[in-house]
Amino acid sequence: EAFEAGQVTSTSEPATGQLTARAIPNPARGSVSFEWEGHSGPATLLLFDVTGRLVFHEKTETGRPANLAGLPAGLYFFRIRSGNREGGGKLMLIK
Repeated sequence: EAFEAGQVTSTSEPATGQLTARAIPNPARGSVSFEWEGHSGPATLLLFDVTGRLVFHEKTETGRPANLAGLPAGLYFFRIRSGNREGGGKLMLIK
C-alpha cells in the first residue's frame, strides 16, 4: 500500500498567519515584555490562566513591558494578535 504525503510544513519558520512570539523574562516577576516577529505594528495581548479564563488583555507594541504584578504566581498562556496574524506561548509568573 502506498503512502502519500500531503503538504509539508517546516517547523523552523512560522506558517502563514502565524507570529513567532516570546515573553521576556520567563519566568518573570511583575513586569514582562512580549516580543513577536511576523507582523509589525500594534497588537492585542491576551493572557489566560490554566483554566482558560482570560485574566489580562491590552493593546501593546513589541517590546513594551506589561505590568502583571497584580496576578498570582503560576503558569499562564499568552496570545498575541497583530493584524491577521497570531502567536503565543507559556509564561511562568513567580513572586
